[in-house]
Amino acid sequence: MLTRKVIEAYHLDKGIECEAPFLEHGSIQLRKDQYVNRDVVKFYCGNGYTRVGPDAAQCYHFGCTPLFFPERVSSCQQPLNISNGILVGDLLEVYQHGEKMVYECDVRFAMAGSNTIECVDGEWTSLPSCTEEEKTCGPPPNILNGYPVSVDSNIYWHNETVKYACEKKFFIVGTNPARCLHGEWKLPECTKLCPPPPQLPNAINITEIRNYKNGEEVGFTCVEHFLLEGTPKISCEYGRWQTPPRCIDLSFVSSETCPMPTDESIIFSTTKPVALLEEKTLFECTDGYESISHTRGGQAVCTLNGWSPKPQCLLIECETPFLENGSIYPRKDQYVNRDVVKFSCMRGYIRVGLDSAQCYHFGWSPQIPSCKDVIQTYHAARSLYIFASK
Repeated sequence: MLTRKVIEAYHLDKGIECEAPFLEHGSIQLRKDQYVNRDVVKFYCGNGYTRVGPDAAQCYHFGCTPLFFPERVSSCQQPLNISNGILVGDLLEVYQHGEKMVYECDVRFAMAGSNTIECVDGEWTSLPSCTEEEKTCGPPPNILNGYPVSVDSNIYWHNETVKYACEKKFFIVGTNPARCLHGEWKLPECTKLCPPPPQLPNAINITEIRNYKNGEEVGFTCVEHFLLEGTPKISCEYGRWQTPPRCIDLSFVSSETCPMPTDESIIFSTTKPVALLEEKTLFECTDGYESISHTRGGQAVCTLNGWSPKPQCLLIECETPFLENGSIYPRKDQYVNRDVVKFSCMRGYIRVGLDSAQCYHFGWSPQIPSCKDVIQTYHAARSLYIFASK
């Protein structure tokens, strides 16, 4: 085992810089544009996440440490039962760090505390409790355009449920079955279906003729030599369709105009189907894409020769990372914007650098770590310690 003095002697270098650390689902203090030798950062996790590992790291010539012997998290045994409640789902023999389980109280009992527990390094977070609820609900009421399927009592206890159904051409939105909670019914709603969407003149007909639920969308595409003006998709909103677009005949469009490109990776600052000569427009790339100049978007001008420069957004890709004497997860044929990979070293090797990296438009960040031979690292540190002790 490396002693603290040996490790300290191993990192006497001056003028060293470290890559900015990255903590998924958390934050880092102190935030700087540049980290140098002996800088110390503190780690904090976001809501719903628990830190596993040290709460601080210091910059050395090989990166931030502690990184010599990464901690291993422990698994959890089956969670305990609670009085007047049950665990939802199938039970396992062992649960890994980060896995969660949900509790549900029996009828007539209300839950105190979170209904979800999490395995954190071998220990379950605090269990909830179920206490008796004396408030009751009366018979479940009818709802607008809907009704309870079966009512077999005048009194319903906390957590009891009743299923609801809607009249013809309406459908359920919300909780179904309805549930009695603390003396009041939590009821669903019945919403009217939208009729089949309109068929636009000079557009490709929508082949699926049916009624649509609230929130469902349909898209439109114009036939050849026609240009779509307006939004390409409309939604069903409580029985009515949003205003549809229209298809404009290009033969009536002046030659001194530029049609807006229809690439789905580009969002324009205007919804007009064409731009006039010398007119400028801003565009933005959708998530996962970038402009040719490696920015989020840009500006284009309508000229006699068309758009200048041509609005274009390219898929953000990163090269497949390679870790000598280690492995990378997940393995993919293609890595794109926001993909995250994890690194681990083979037995007998130790990771120098962070354990994960994310794909950005400029490449992987933080940089890919390396796997160093543990024995060689020890001897190198011991030699430096002897040299520094003279």
